[in-house]
Amino acid sequence: MLNLFKKKKSNSQGAMQELLNNYELPSFPSLIIEVLSDLRNPSQSLGAIATKLEGDPGMTVKILRSVNVASFGVSREVTNLHTAVSMTGHVRLEAILLSHAVKGALPNATAPNFSMKQFWVAASQRACLARQVAKRLHPTTQLESFTAALLQDMAVPVLIRERNEAYQKILTSMQGQNHWLHDLEIDHFSFDHTDLGGHMAREWHLPQYLVDAISCHHKSEDEDRTDLEPGVQIASLIRQDVDPQSLEPVYELAKREYGLDKKTMDKIITTSFDEAEEYANQIA
Repeated sequence: MLNLFKKKKSNSQGAMQELLNNYELPSFPSLIIEVLSDLRNPSQSLGAIATKLEGDPGMTVKILRSVNVASFGVSREVTNLHTAVSMTGHVRLEAILLSHAVKGALPNATAPNFSMKQFWVAASQRACLARQVAKRLHPTTQLESFTAALLQDMAVPVLIRERNEAYQKILTSMQGQNHWLHDLEIDHFSFDHTDLGGHMAREWHLPQYLVDAISCHHKSEDEDRTDLEPGVQIASLIRQDVDPQSLEPVYELAKREYGLDKKTMDKIITTSFDEAEEYANQIA
């Protein structure tokens, strides 16, 4: 059985702090932070939230685009932000805001064997897979699972930008091998993208379920941790270079922990990856 969990770390906080001392964390839009807080406040109406969002024309366009895709099922084009916000509801609106705001905050990292386009395709595949698994196992958390899986690797572009030469070696080592990204990161840096991603999520005041999902999705079985939703755990095993061999750990975990056989997972994966293609184009 492949080792699906991360190695033990030594001095991870010190090593990460060294990086942060020389790096200014990307800013997160203050309006989005305020709206995310409002979405978790029962006394705030969607109408009031829509009025605030009108102050961000770029995000307004993204919300309207999100509700006008074929998968949303609207019979005619929605052109009014208040109508769009009312249609999405609190949880779906949170997912739309977070995905676009995080995408805008991350650096445009480049390296051999890596592109931001493929990064967001893989992120979309994880997100759609997590939602499809949640639909089967825990339907009430479909959208939370989607957002958590979408953002779980958000620190990777930061590491590529700040540790480009070392990260190129990591990416080269990944080619055609069974190495896990987080293990190679620990070998090179003494911390991994889950540590940095968790820090970023806390600094950006993201919801606690996202902090947990980002910082714990490659957890060790013997570490103190917050339990993640099944869909988020399974999706964390989707690599950026998906091929039949790389999916074996996905099948293994789904069967062992949640009783989902390979035939069932093949259907879920096919549906998820078809949805991911549309979503990746939507947030491009």
